[in-house]
Amino acid sequence: MGVPVTGRYTDDKPRLLFTAPYYVMTQVVVAPMVGGVASIEGLPGKLVGVQAMTLSDQLAYERGWNRKVYLKSEELFAALVSSEVDAVVVESVIAGPFLRKSPGFRLLAVKDPQRELPIGAVVRKTDAELKDAVDRALKTLRDKTVPDILSRYGITLAQTAPPPASEPAPLSAQLRSARSTYLTQCSQCHAGRRESAGVQGHGGRLPARRSQRPPRNGDDAVEGPHRRR
Repeated sequence: MGVPVTGRYTDDKPRLLFTAPYYVMTQVVVAPMVGGVASIEGLPGKLVGVQAMTLSDQLAYERGWNRKVYLKSEELFAALVSSEVDAVVVESVIAGPFLRKSPGFRLLAVKDPQRELPIGAVVRKTDAELKDAVDRALKTLRDKTVPDILSRYGITLAQTAPPPASEPAPLSAQLRSARSTYLTQCSQCHAGRRESAGVQGHGGRLPARRSQRPPRNGDDAVEGPHRRR
């Protein structure tokens, strides 16, 4: 993940050398697409999950959001999926991987320059040649390879997913329960079918599902993923 290469972090570390930054870590909000907040302005009055003792925790506290604190990011995202909280605030580097494997959620960028941290690498002060070599490599890879790597892990999603134009209507208790059921039980199968189909290869549509004949006596297996026992 790297380290912050800002004066607040580097000034008191004279035995280290810091490379040029290769991305900027930001604060983001992750919320459900269905019935979730559509903008940062929709967070007041919602229950917001944060990880304890993080910049995101500090941000939510300063903005007066009603927050619920969790010790681990896994617990934080589990609470979001189960609708225990309405949204979570996390660093972009943590939100990206979750968003890539979890359909049904959107990511909203938080404008907070104080917590936008350029991230680079660090070496010992005696390794000046290594630091220069890393800087040269980063300069060569900056335009194509580095963005591709960041995109692979979902880190750039905050810049590529604009929020909806308006806030959605609040969900009823029944719809919140249905949404939670989908996110916890159905979304993984649907996501897998979508990825295996290949959206580009099918013109943006999923292939038609093959019909399955009922089992007949003497069959060793039923067509499809479920075998007879």
